[in-house]
Amino acid sequence: MDNTASMFGMVNRKRRNAVLAIAPAATLAFACIFRGAENPGSSALFSLFILLIVVVTAVFLRRRQVTWECLLLIALLVVGGALGWTGNWYQARYEYAELWAAVALFGLGQMLGARRRTFELARAALIIAGGLYAGVFLVGALLTKFSDPNLFWNDGRLAATFVSPNVLATLLNIILFLSASRIMPIAGDLAGRRVQFIHVVHEIVRRRFVSTLTATCVYGALLMTASRAGIAFGTGGLVIYTICVLSRDKSSDDPKFSWRVPLSIGLLSVLCLYLALDQQGGMFLVERSGQIAQDTQGRLQLFSHYWGLWQEQWLLGHGLGGFNSANDEIVTRENAPLLISIGAAHNVVLQWLIQGGVVGLVMILVGWGAIHYRILKDVLSAPRGAWTFSFGVLLLSGVVVLHGMVDYGLEIPGVMWNYVFILGLANGNTIKDWMPEQGSDTKTEQN
Repeated sequence: MDNTASMFGMVNRKRRNAVLAIAPAATLAFACIFRGAENPGSSALFSLFILLIVVVTAVFLRRRQVTWECLLLIALLVVGGALGWTGNWYQARYEYAELWAAVALFGLGQMLGARRRTFELARAALIIAGGLYAGVFLVGALLTKFSDPNLFWNDGRLAATFVSPNVLATLLNIILFLSASRIMPIAGDLAGRRVQFIHVVHEIVRRRFVSTLTATCVYGALLMTASRAGIAFGTGGLVIYTICVLSRDKSSDDPKFSWRVPLSIGLLSVLCLYLALDQQGGMFLVERSGQIAQDTQGRLQLFSHYWGLWQEQWLLGHGLGGFNSANDEIVTRENAPLLISIGAAHNVVLQWLIQGGVVGLVMILVGWGAIHYRILKDVLSAPRGAWTFSFGVLLLSGVVVLHGMVDYGLEIPGVMWNYVFILGLANGNTIKDWMPEQGSDTKTEQN
């Protein structure tokens, strides 16, 4: 009788863990489908739903303590609001709610990441949701390219459910690195055993089929966005990820392997870039690459205007929700075609300077550094083979921030929430002293 009750209790616990892990992934997927929840109404709805999921998860996982990172982020939001971040309250209330939802998602990621079972379920759910999103819209875009070119395309570039293909590229890079984090431990392990390259590929596909399929669909969709920065940073980060994993986990008595496999993957990446989808009767990505000088000049003009806008309120900024109204004040007949059509600073640092000033930027940097502290510490101290997820998330942060220096993907709630949730998973995955659930769900290894 006791054994039967224990068995049913274990089954119910597994189902509960599955629901708790799938709920945030499904919510974030739907947020991206609704144009990244950039509309104020959808943003508020998803923010409230995220907060509800976090409360329910905390109750079922019996979490009674809050990490110092979450407390710091909450304090920063409270202080930021008190300092006048909420300048234009009609717009600011939505952006403020988005930030609270982001903090909640980070805490949720910590809770799920601290237990191996929920960590793996949450990561798998995100990968599957991302793969379905990329696969469905990749196929849909190809089927409707000529019948309805404006459905999933923007000026010949894949945009899926977003207005800008560059925003989609930011999201795809997030999914790409998450998928790679499942593949890399196997690649590193096989590399250490001096397995031939073709056998490495075979084992990766066999043992990580879903992650491999997701990565393939996502990278194909990334190429179709023709986002120069997104493709360059994403591909470069992925190559660095591969080289570092294989170099660290290679066998010490096989010096040739340290360059042979990374070189093969590097050449394959270059080939994929060259074979980017042929659009509009020519190599569209190559054509766009030839416009870099012209587009760079436009970006510099944009940055010049917004640099002056920030200096008007350099200490505390124009407040959350104050970007559009502040932008309208500097629009003239000469710069109207540039400023009205853009609608964003296209630089995450400049955007925060305009809205939060120097004080707001410092607070954001403090929060961002606190989030990455455990992850960086884990990369530096984890044993061989156990650091790949944390290292991949660090590289992902580099890719996302570098892309954010020339675009505004992080300004879209759905994209930002996915990124923060993964940071929470990586952060929680490094915590080894949290209370175990029934003595069986504690994280004992990282990958």
